[in-house]
Amino acid sequence: MQTESKPILTIFENKVFRTNFSEINQIQNILLLIHGYTGDENSMWLFGRDVPPNTLIIAPRAPFLSALGGYSWIDEI
Repeated sequence: MQTESKPILTIFENKVFRTNFSEINQIQNILLLIHGYTGDENSMWLFGRDVPPNTLIIAPRAPFLSALGGYSWIDEI
């Protein structure tokens, strides 16, 4: 059976990411969603919509602001 996960915004040590951690009883799988240039933690969440139950989804936000909007994994300065 597949289910749609509801994202929870989490900030840990000044890092922002979304998870579905509160919906998991026992973690069996982990899905790490990494966005591309100018994306953010929300842009990849659609790929976590139909995952098996007990799958922890983690979608981090890149640490640098992009000059084009969104975030980048490298410092553009």
